[in-house]
Amino acid sequence: MSATLQVSVSVPGKVMLAGEYSALTGAPAMAASLSLTLNVQATALPANTLGGCRVSSNLWSEAHLVTKDRSPIDFPTEPLLAAVASAMTQFDLSDVEVTLSSDLAVQYGIGSSSALRLAVIGAFNDLAQQKANKPLQTGDELAQVARSALALQRTAQKEASGYDIATQWLGGIVISQTSSDLNQWPQALLRFSGAQLNRLNTFVHVLVGGKGAPTSAAIGKTSTWLNQDDRRPRLDAVNAKIIAAIRDVLEADADLTISQLTSFRDLLKATESHCLLFQDSPGFPADLFAKAAALPGWKDRWVMKTTGAGGEDAVIIFGSVDDAHQIAAALAPLGWHLLPASFGEGGLSISRSTPVEEA
Repeated sequence: MSATLQVSVSVPGKVMLAGEYSALTGAPAMAASLSLTLNVQATALPANTLGGCRVSSNLWSEAHLVTKDRSPIDFPTEPLLAAVASAMTQFDLSDVEVTLSSDLAVQYGIGSSSALRLAVIGAFNDLAQQKANKPLQTGDELAQVARSALALQRTAQKEASGYDIATQWLGGIVISQTSSDLNQWPQALLRFSGAQLNRLNTFVHVLVGGKGAPTSAAIGKTSTWLNQDDRRPRLDAVNAKIIAAIRDVLEADADLTISQLTSFRDLLKATESHCLLFQDSPGFPADLFAKAAALPGWKDRWVMKTTGAGGEDAVIIFGSVDDAHQIAAALAPLGWHLLPASFGEGGLSISRSTPVEEA
C-alpha cells in the first residue's frame, strides 16, 4: 500500500496602496491583501504516471502537460506553466497533478501572476516536505518559499521589487522594502491587521474595469518617463507622504471618522500631488480622472490615484464608503466598477489532505 500525497494552497490577491516605482529602487511600499484568492491543489501520483506534471486551470479549456525536460524559459507567456517547470527542477518532483482556480482577474492588476508563482512553489515545497516526513510549514517558516517565488518573478520581469509576494505571503497590510539579495529580502517589514485592517476598509476602495496592460510593458514605459525631468525623486517624496498619512489614519482613534482626522486631509493632499505628477505618464487613464475630478467632493472629501504598474488596471479611491459608491455609479458608463472584495488578513495558506491509501 502507498499513500497519495496531496496539498491545497491558497494565496490572496493584493492592491498596492502607495510606493509604486519607488519600491523598485529600495523605498518602502505599502500594500494590502484581498479577500479574493487563487487556489492550487497538487497531488503526487505514482512514479512514471505522467512523465512530467499535468496542469489544469479554470482559465483554460484543456489541461497542459509540462514534461521533465522543460524549463521556465520555454513558457514566456504562460507564468503558471513556467512556475510548474521551475518547481519540478527545484524540488526534484514529477508526476504531479496540479489544478488551479482563481478569483483574481488578470486585467485588474491584483497580483494574479505573483499569486500563482507563490502558490505553485508553496505546493511543491510541501509535497517535498511530506515525502521527507516533515511537518507542515507556516508563517515565517515559509520565507524561503516566498523568496523562491520572487526569484521566479524576477526571471520573468526585468523589474520586480517583491512587494506583492511579501503582501500575499503574510496577509493584511504590509510595508516592505526590496533587496537585490534574496537572502536579505524583504527588508523593513511591518504588518498591520485587526482593527487597523477594519479601518482600512472604511476609507480605501478599489475601482476596476480599465483596459489593463502587461506589467512589464507598463513598468518599462513608465520607468523611462520617470527618469526624465526630475520626476523620480518627486515621486519618492510623494509616496513617502502617502504612506505616512495612511499609517496615521490607521493608528488614529477608532472613535473618530476619517473626516475628523487631520491625517486624512494630509492623505488627500498628498494623493492630489500624486495625481498631478502622473497625469502625463504613459497609460494614465486621463478620461477617467477628468470625469472623476468633476464629481462632488473631489479633493475635499475624497481623491483617486493609480496603483501598481498602472496601465489602467485599477485605481484606488480614498474616501468614505458612500462617496465610493457614488463615484462608481458616475464612472460606470466608462466601464469601471468597485472591486467586489474587501481587504483581509489572510496570507499564504497551506493545508494537507488526509493521505489516501492505494494498492
